[in-house]
Amino acid sequence: MKELKGYYRSIKRALPVGGKLKCQLLEQTRQSVTEYLAENPDVQYDDVVKHFGTPEEIADAYIAEMATPEMLSKFKIQKIVLIILCIIAATALFIWGTAIVVTLINELSRGEGYVYIVGPS
Repeated sequence: MKELKGYYRSIKRALPVGGKLKCQLLEQTRQSVTEYLAENPDVQYDDVVKHFGTPEEIADAYIAEMATPEMLSKFKIQKIVLIILCIIAATALFIWGTAIVVTLINELSRGEGYVYIVGPS
């Protein structure tokens, strides 16, 4: 069934985990669907979705089964990465702003009467 590729892709996007765990969950789902299709050769794509659920329902079921400490640790890691990225962005913005101010001060201190403004006009 061609529709199953899209189904698996949607499940992959909906799962809130990554790496090996996501691969394991997808493989388990594929095996279950394959077994279901072998036992019920006349089923259509809609029957598969009715039996196993939508990709969002599968992801929700995984989250419901996931242990709370495991889930919290995953979200803490994501939060730490986000904080680090924000710090890097703020530092880059500070350095860029400082470079512009220094350039402006240098141009003004020359006393030639011209001021160059860097950036969009």
